[in-house]
Amino acid sequence: MKIISIKLFLWSITIALLMLSYPIQVILFTPLPSVFPYIGFFFIILLTWIYGYKKNYKLLNAKKIDFMISVYVMLVVFHATWQSLFGFITIYAALSSIFIYAVPVLFYVYFKTYGSEREIQTVLITIIISGLISALYFVFDSYSMLVLGEVNDFSYRMIEYTIMRSPEVVPNLARISASYRSHGLLESHSISAAWISISCFSTLALLPRDEIFKRSLTVTIFGVILCLTLTFTSIISFFIVVVFIELQGHLLIKAVIAKSSFKKVAIISITFFVFGFVLLLNMSEMIEIVKKLSISQLGTLTGENKLRFGSEETFVGNFFTSFFNFPKNMLSFPPGVLIGDGFSSWGVIKKGGDYGHAETLHQLGLPFYIASIIGLIRLIRVSLFKTRILNWETNQGARYLYFAGCIISYLLITTIHYTTWSVKSLLPIFFISMAIFSRYLPFKQKLAK
Repeated sequence: MKIISIKLFLWSITIALLMLSYPIQVILFTPLPSVFPYIGFFFIILLTWIYGYKKNYKLLNAKKIDFMISVYVMLVVFHATWQSLFGFITIYAALSSIFIYAVPVLFYVYFKTYGSEREIQTVLITIIISGLISALYFVFDSYSMLVLGEVNDFSYRMIEYTIMRSPEVVPNLARISASYRSHGLLESHSISAAWISISCFSTLALLPRDEIFKRSLTVTIFGVILCLTLTFTSIISFFIVVVFIELQGHLLIKAVIAKSSFKKVAIISITFFVFGFVLLLNMSEMIEIVKKLSISQLGTLTGENKLRFGSEETFVGNFFTSFFNFPKNMLSFPPGVLIGDGFSSWGVIKKGGDYGHAETLHQLGLPFYIASIIGLIRLIRVSLFKTRILNWETNQGARYLYFAGCIISYLLITTIHYTTWSVKSLLPIFFISMAIFSRYLPFKQKLAK
């Protein structure tokens, strides 16, 4: 067996375990499976080192990305170190913080420099399969909870595992509340839905660009699945990315409309209507529940529904307040204005809330947060340009840039509500996307086959 075949097999296992490690943790009732993906990755690096390697290309324009990621790693390590030295967190918590947030950067290093295109393709194929697994469970569990009013044993097991891991934290009992939306297979509904979305983006990246019907049907199928999950932030984010990138809505800024976009919009609209009609005939009760909850969530977004009974607080109002409170929150740790408060359990605010970008601002500090957002938006913009002008059949890099652009855009948008970019299963995907930017955005390059 060739070494590349072994590496491709290991990549399939590694990426699948990124998604499946949490369910395995719940089943085995131990956090150790979270390490499983990195065991596979270690063997990939070991094979690369033992049997030799060659760099994919001479780096030209990746220095800025390298610098930003280096600063990120230094912040993670620095905060974990000083917080453990001064007793704010335990040494175990410090090491966990470094492992969760800094070690995934190795995915960036590997794919930027050593990974072949076949390895990237294998990663995308495995993401597709993993996302479909998440989708199937999510839809099944949603139907069970919303229509049948049944909570499966695995959901109870998840709550027990959460309590075992963090006994001081009150778990989200909505996961085991019958007649409420499912949270899917992973830690939260936003993460479960994120895997469904990136599965769609991977599929679109691998499909030929001129296969308009297949691409439109793919968007419809995944869009319908997401609608049934009732994860509204993910639904909105998914369709924004589809309109902006797949339908080339970004060209409207230049008052240009791509001809293929008209066909895609027509096909997506018709197939979406057909799927909706079929579901209405066969799952009318669930569709009615989806409709009611959708109206409720829309009221929350517009401010018609208040966040708490007897309160005038709205989601949009609290979103802006979460940013405006940044200076006041940092009074308890003034250096945090510049360097943030880090990624450990310690911090000036409680993490894991409803305002992901505000949390990220507190973690990174004002200068690095602003620089990161501007840098990511610029990378997306340049990748959209290259994706549009390059021939997808002769230049595979165009496909992977499409994937990276979709992933980063989706994570930026969903993080408006929940922090998705830095969760355990998605952070390596984030850094793989950054590696794709580093590999393919330079125009002069010699790629490994």
